[in-house]
Amino acid sequence: MIDPASFIDVIPYSSWQIDAAIIGNAHNVVITSSDEIAQGIITRLQKTPGEHIENNGIIYDILPLPEMNISIITWASTKMLQKGWHRQVFIWLPLGLVIGLLAAMFVLRILRRIQSPHHRLQDAIENRDICVHYQPIVSLANGKIVGAEALARWPQTDGSWLSPDSFIPLAQQTGLSEPLTLLIIRSVFEDMGDWLRQPSTAAYFDQS
Repeated sequence: MIDPASFIDVIPYSSWQIDAAIIGNAHNVVITSSDEIAQGIITRLQKTPGEHIENNGIIYDILPLPEMNISIITWASTKMLQKGWHRQVFIWLPLGLVIGLLAAMFVLRILRRIQSPHHRLQDAIENRDICVHYQPIVSLANGKIVGAEALARWPQTDGSWLSPDSFIPLAQQTGLSEPLTLLIIRSVFEDMGDWLRQPSTAAYFDQS
């Protein structure tokens, strides 16, 4: 390939051979050429300036330089392009399809996990998003608090709360009852630990 502004060869970065020739515009005389150019090509190129032509598997192009009364013709075989096309069709295209299918399956799996109530509850338990609210139990005899009922609540992204009757049946159906129960028990002990250490204090808790 030739830089038309300076006639300097641009070194190719592959084995694709590109030939060039300098033609005198006056009589279509080949001034210099890296290889023999086919007969009639010069005339055909001059009739369609700015467009390349293909002949016997070779692509030709011309760059007229009227101020110097010459033209530069470049040509190269299309075999490398055909090899590259076959490589893309039979190697890279199937590989791209496989990668695309794997990526689609991965995204669908993530979306299903995000949208699945079972996986949402599992993630909430693992991330300890289930909160515990306490409802006191008061003795009618003396008016003292003798216990509390631990109420599990599941906060939602919109600011609302899900009550136990919404997600405990789901936990029972999906085998998450045990980790949910352990989470509530741990939360109760963490919240009431210091209070229960007092010698004169006794409390009873009912989970729901």
